[in-house]
Amino acid sequence: MRPVARPPWNPRWAALSASHAVAAALGEYCSACEIPLLSKRIAWNASTGEAVTGRARPADWGDLLVLCPHCARAAAGRAPGGTVLLPDRDATFALGPGAPFSDELRTVEVAGTDGGEPDVTERVFVVPNGDAAAGTVQLFGLNTAQQVDSRLRLALHADPAEMPLSGEQRRQLTELDDPRLMLRTAAWEHAKDAAVAYRQLTGDAALASWALLLAHAISSRGFWSVWAAVLTEVDLPLVTSALGLPPGSADPKAPGYRLPVAVAAHAFKATRGDWLPSPSPTTEQD
Repeated sequence: MRPVARPPWNPRWAALSASHAVAAALGEYCSACEIPLLSKRIAWNASTGEAVTGRARPADWGDLLVLCPHCARAAAGRAPGGTVLLPDRDATFALGPGAPFSDELRTVEVAGTDGGEPDVTERVFVVPNGDAAAGTVQLFGLNTAQQVDSRLRLALHADPAEMPLSGEQRRQLTELDDPRLMLRTAAWEHAKDAAVAYRQLTGDAALASWALLLAHAISSRGFWSVWAAVLTEVDLPLVTSALGLPPGSADPKAPGYRLPVAVAAHAFKATRGDWLPSPSPTTEQD
């Protein structure tokens, strides 16, 4: 879960809907699952657990997050209280064994209604570390499909005699409506491939080009924390620049100094860097 620093209220946001205002401030990605918000976005009040409609208001500003329809459906009407981690209030990302969340590739079986063999696939699950992190995963249903389309819900729960479905068909219908696990897995696979590609590069120009391409890939696919967790072990200064974070050193001549890639800094606006190792990273380039 990408940690963010909520900017102060801007009077210009009063002309926007609450969902568009918070997306303008925090980025066009779900505050919970990190999927890109390509169409529908929902402003969610973390104090009440309710969706907020209408224009943005300064009275609500300190509690608003922007959610995808699937996370919003899971969290609807459920005020989190102090039992969960929220990206603007808690340390929702870290490196190493103390991280609140990690990603784990697991085998998933989806049984059909036709009596045939189940569909077996692999998906990346969010693994919580601690009670608050577990409460977060449960609140937003990060590992549980949340069907929003009523037609697909009816199809998936139809009488087997009326609509027998193979395991593969059931999985495809589920992921057509809620693609969070599928897209998270794709981001994880691309991050792994990018780590392999990085190790084959030589020369500063090639590394800078790689960071630019990487920033575009991360911005388009979302799931910032998946990329960050996989790639910061490869080259922390280079990857943090691709994630849109400022350089760890204020000295341009310092080893490992990298300016943030502009496209990532814009896409992942308000990202906190308090999870970075201390003192500031100064990994030397080969």
